[in-house]
Amino acid sequence: MFMGLHSLQTMRLSFEQICQGQEPWVALGNFMNDWYELHRDCREQLIIDPLPENYPSEFHYWAAFCAASAEWFAHQYKVPCPSWVFAPKYHLATPHFTSEKEALRSYYLSETPEEFRRRNIFCGNRMFANKWEALDELKARRRTFTEKDRHVSSHQL
Repeated sequence: MFMGLHSLQTMRLSFEQICQGQEPWVALGNFMNDWYELHRDCREQLIIDPLPENYPSEFHYWAAFCAASAEWFAHQYKVPCPSWVFAPKYHLATPHFTSEKEALRSYYLSETPEEFRRRNIFCGNRMFANKWEALDELKARRRTFTEKDRHVSSHQL
């Protein structure tokens, strides 16, 4: 299915690319580009398709991560959450921390969103930082600062 200049980078497609050897954060980054900017009017379509039933066992972590991610995006952006993300198979038997540094464990344990913690994935809360929203927030802060500066200047005259 083609939309605009390229097909949708769905969560399923991202996972399939990871299984085919694509660097995970490249595939997920492409998904994020579509979610946050290029196809934000198609968000439900980006997560609706379930991951493939069968995949190599070495990619089980990424299957669980993609399920958690789809659920997180649905909750954060008030999009209907697809039922496939709740399949028990998308759970890790042992906890997985994105960093083995002991100093970060308490941060990961306290700051990881529930959608990931429930699946035994501990990654903190910044893995899907949205550069477009951050830019909008920066512009809004600058406008507020400029307006306050004008207000102060007008009272000094």
